[in-house]
Amino acid sequence: MEQIASRTGLRQIVEQPDNQGWVLNGKRIFIKGSNYIGSPWLSEMDEKKYRRDIQLVLDMNANAIRVHGHVAGRPLYRMADEMGLMIWQDVPLQWGYNDSEAFAENAARQSLEMTEQIGNSPAIIAWGGHNEPPWNSPWMEKRFPDWNNNLNRVLTERVADALAKDDSRIVHRYSAVEEHYWQGWYFGVMTDVLQPAKTGIITEFGAQALPKLSTLNTIIPADKRWPASTKADDPDWTVWKYHNFQPFQTFGFAKIPRGENMEQFIHNTQKYQADLVGLAAESYRRQRYQPVTALFHFMFVETWPSINWGVVDYLRQPKAGYYALQRAYQPLLPSIEPVTLNWRAGTPGVIKLWTVNDSFSACDGCTLRWRVKTPGVTGQQESKPMTIPPDSGRQVAQLTFTPTAPGALRIEYEILDAQGKMVGRNFYETTVAP
Repeated sequence: MEQIASRTGLRQIVEQPDNQGWVLNGKRIFIKGSNYIGSPWLSEMDEKKYRRDIQLVLDMNANAIRVHGHVAGRPLYRMADEMGLMIWQDVPLQWGYNDSEAFAENAARQSLEMTEQIGNSPAIIAWGGHNEPPWNSPWMEKRFPDWNNNLNRVLTERVADALAKDDSRIVHRYSAVEEHYWQGWYFGVMTDVLQPAKTGIITEFGAQALPKLSTLNTIIPADKRWPASTKADDPDWTVWKYHNFQPFQTFGFAKIPRGENMEQFIHNTQKYQADLVGLAAESYRRQRYQPVTALFHFMFVETWPSINWGVVDYLRQPKAGYYALQRAYQPLLPSIEPVTLNWRAGTPGVIKLWTVNDSFSACDGCTLRWRVKTPGVTGQQESKPMTIPPDSGRQVAQLTFTPTAPGALRIEYEILDAQGKMVGRNFYETTVAP
């Protein structure tokens, strides 16, 4: 991607996002990011480690991070300036707090100080206020006996007003539960991410996955690595829960099978996470400016020896979800929309193909090439010449075909430039039932 800033102190100009998108230095830009916390202990992070993490983010084809609920060490902002990564900067406020006037004033003062201390970083394009404030979080009623639908409303307003004193940045006054798209993990099912988005900005979506075995072995003691059952209240999961693992969501809600051994367990959770985040990110990119203008996956990296929503584990080993986002965040994306969700042998199904181009340049003289592999029909291939405009997203084909037998279904879809070089590659896999 193009570098958005430099260490010279040159300030970028960001215009307020609306249905037409974010505008950076006069150019509309679609935000593709992930939530980020480097470590719960700032003393652990230094310039070298922040540079490592930012490079991992950029290699995933993301162009932004949301510094979630904390202020990072100064080297993060310097590295982001140098390396061309945009930052959505939160204030350190999440959920509920003391509801006094004094607390609200103190939080507002600290929020203003935050903008003054790090506001000279060109990488920062937005200030984010209170994350899931209680008055906007009715789910808290079942967990906290003192919850009410006005709790911390004054706190949220005071902090947002303090952030707004910086008129050079976007101010997102609070991060609402409505923009946290947890379908397939806390509610709904995975394919719900294909439904029309209800907000232009999506600040959280994702699912948990186990890390690779060598990392997991440094987290869970050997005698606790295979609980007797998958019941969430099984005491054998206590150590796992301490390390953030959510057995109820994993087995009861997402219905991920554990398998016969740890290798299968790891594979199944990583596949589920990868399928969900890839499906979601592509869906939201197809909805670019209708209404989606920015999306931030949750979470980029696990910050301590834990098992949670990160697509990179705490030892910085990528999971399958990292590569799914890398594919879904390609600047020039051959996107596959699964219209038929339950395929059956002998019954026609539908797939739509799209091109999404987030770059500032057209792909002139490109060729779209796709291949359908279904039981009984192997290697069916078609191609289509096309110029893909810059800053665009559109449906280019609708495929209707009938698998003749049960088994694996795979769609491969590629974009080649005028010289025949591969500039975008994608695939979609599902199962055909009898």
